[in-house]
Amino acid sequence: MKKQPLQLIIRLAKIVLLYELRFKAKEKQTQAIINQQKSQHHKEAKVSILLPVYNVENFLAQCLESILNQTYQNLEIICVNDSSTDQSLTILKSYAKKDKRIKVIEKPQNEGLPQARKTALENATGDYVLNVDSDDWIEPDMVESLYYFLKSGYDMVVCDYIKETATKQEIVRTPNILIEGDKLQRIENRSFGYGNTIWNRFVKRELMEKVVFPTENIGEDIVINTQLYYYADKIGYCVKALYHWQYNEASMTRKLTEATFDSLAKNYRLIWQFCVEKFGENVKQLEPAYKKRLEKIHRKP
Repeated sequence: MKKQPLQLIIRLAKIVLLYELRFKAKEKQTQAIINQQKSQHHKEAKVSILLPVYNVENFLAQCLESILNQTYQNLEIICVNDSSTDQSLTILKSYAKKDKRIKVIEKPQNEGLPQARKTALENATGDYVLNVDSDDWIEPDMVESLYYFLKSGYDMVVCDYIKETATKQEIVRTPNILIEGDKLQRIENRSFGYGNTIWNRFVKRELMEKVVFPTENIGEDIVINTQLYYYADKIGYCVKALYHWQYNEASMTRKLTEATFDSLAKNYRLIWQFCVEKFGENVKQLEPAYKKRLEKIHRKP
């Protein structure tokens, strides 16, 4: 009987090792695709980085440096200052003086994260779009990797990311959303599950411009992603951890208040309305997942 715990530990260790080896192999395959596309496409199209900014003076410089130091240089960085009350705007203006690729847009009043993203997109001129949150940072080859991987035949590409806490780094693998030809199933699996971040998505601008941005902050990325899942015919999975997500206990998504849950519920209702409009009678397939999600929101811890 005493051997069972040890055997279980060994078995679990083998599973973890096999899992990691499988992803290492996928990473090599991904890099081979990127290298092949890079050798074939010599003209680099302009990429627009959309950067909403609000009271991030302690993180903004690191974020901007990581963008400016990309191996892919044909960039424009659209920074939207959403009426910050700290030194964020001063930092943005200082960087804009040093690099002409940075464009700073000042909002006269705070309108929230999704509307700041919308303003950035409205001022973008690139062929492709990457959203970055201003308290995070990205790997030097993020844009290059996603750009060339998308060139292998996709409308949108997602990648893995690194969760940064005060004590450790953790690679988070992106859930599989590569169901081609069945957009209803894609939305059911992902929009009512987890892994709906917007900042590890590299998207054709023409696709992003179809998105109707919500006004509620909490769950705004789920609303945006649901529309992208519908409009994108082919979504690729770039098996590389390229984005550093700064996990902050004090951030708005972890302040669990009545308003937080109301905001999230409103955004799920927007998702439902969108699906009803696009799928008609077939939307009934999503109803159990939708009701389950609303019930979970309304239970509130």
